[in-house]
This record gives sequence, structure tokens and C-alpha cells, in this order.
Amino acid sequence: MDKKLKTLIRWYEKEEKQLGLQLKQALNENDFLAAHYNQLALYRLQNTLEIHKMLADPLFIQKNAIRQWINLYKNLPKNYPGARQYFQKRINKLKQELRELEQKKEIVSLSADNAFERAIIAIIEKKVKRAILILDKAKNVSLTFFLSDRKLLITLENTQQLYDQYVISDKTISSLKKLGFQSTNNEDLCLSYILNDNFNCYQLKITLSQIIFDVFHYLHISDEKEMMLQEIAN
Repeated sequence: MDKKLKTLIRWYEKEEKQLGLQLKQALNENDFLAAHYNQLALYRLQNTLEIHKMLADPLFIQKNAIRQWINLYKNLPKNYPGARQYFQKRINKLKQELRELEQKKEIVSLSADNAFERAIIAIIEKKVKRAILILDKAKNVSLTFFLSDRKLLITLENTQQLYDQYVISDKTISSLKKLGFQSTNNEDLCLSYILNDNFNCYQLKITLSQIIFDVFHYLHISDEKEMMLQEIAN
């Protein structure tokens, strides 16, 4: 696992635990407004944490689903004949499936079967000129990926227009600049990655998840938003 990705996951897990304690305390004190805001923050953080875990482990969704089923069977009532034996049988089968998944050594590389990674590879290999990732079609929010002087550039298109239309704010721009975005001559915001032997899609995906969840606060990527990737030929 990428070292920075591992560090981020540990940090988010620590924050998740802290927010959980704050939520519990607020409920105990009947401070429902504080509980509401803590719940929203916890929900958003858990979504971001899940994305990072998916980046770290391609089998995370499958493993997590099995763990949820195991917990469900453990907590179901067992007060009718044969229930305990049936649930235990199901739990044992699920645990075996989980062990088999844990033993799998999934190799993730730039050639992985992923639309986003394939598009990035196509840009790097100069098979396509650019790719556009549409985050919000209705509000015209998109990121453009293209190659320039052995650098992969990521641009938030029409930054000034989005600002003038109140789609983004000073806070949005500040958050993007903290991620490394810089203003260009045409007032767009642009982030560059140097293409060397150390380049990999992990770091790129981490940054992308931070843009989607931490900057624009899309709690879920809907079917309309999810990887609406347009590849533009040379």
C-alpha cells in the first residue's frame, strides 16, 4: 500500500473515532444541534474513508459486505428451533469466503481494468489528447486531464465562470490551492504531476477523492457523475 495512502487512512480512522465520541457526548447532553453537525461530519468523513480504503484494497467492497453480513447474522434473534445452528453455519461460510479474499494478492498497476486509469494511460501514451471528468453536469463542473512537457496537467475548467455563478467560492479556491492547484494565465486552476518512474495512479486518485469529497462535498458520486469520462482524440 502507498505510504501516504496508509497514513491518510490512519488519520481518517482516528478522526472517525473522535467524531463518534463527540456525537455520543452531544446526545448524552441532549445537545441535538451539536449532535446533528457531528453526525453530518461523521457521515462525510466515513464516505471519504471508504474511498481511500477502496483505493488501498480493490477487494475492500467485497470484504466489507461480507463483514456486514457476519455482524447481521451474529445480532439476529436466535429464539426459534434451529436458528442458532443455521446462523452459525452461515457465519462460518462467510468467514471462509473472507479468508479466501484476504489471501488473494491483488496486483494493482497502471494497467488495471479501470476507466479512469485507462484514460490516464492513453493520455500518457499520447493515444488521446485529453480526457474530461464531469463531476456535475448541471453546474458545468469538470476536470480536464492532458499532457504538457512530460507533465500531467489537471485543470478545473471555467474556474472564473464558476466563481461568478456562485458555484464555487473563495473557500473552494483556497482548498484547491492547498492541494497544489495554481492559477493559470486564463484564470483557471491547474495542478501538475511530473511523469517520472515514481508516478502512479494511487496519488492521483487520492487527490481526486479529496477534490470530490473534501472540496466539493459530493457525499456520493451518482450514476450521472460517476466517471463520466470523455476521451478526446488527437
